[in-house]
Amino acid sequence: MTGEEGKRPLKTGIAVYDIGGGLTAVYSILAACIHKMKTGAGQHIDIAITECGLPWFTWEAAAYFSEGTVPGPTGWRHRVSAPYQAVKASDGF
Repeated sequence: MTGEEGKRPLKTGIAVYDIGGGLTAVYSILAACIHKMKTGAGQHIDIAITECGLPWFTWEAAAYFSEGTVPGPTGWRHRVSAPYQAVKASDGF
């Protein structure tokens, strides 16, 4: 999904899967702490980074799972929001 059509893939601007996994871990730890405070029982936390990152690609995931569409490179544009990318005007971008 990164890069432009016909060109090589590019690195994402941020590590969205890592961030998603980290946020999910924090929420899970906090929920486990609250559970322990209320019940005295501990919790086992298991974080799957792929499952945590997938919701960050809602539009691409929906297209894939509903239609079987494999996402292609979109450059800097958004799948459904427009305009999203830099737009060239008479005085520059």
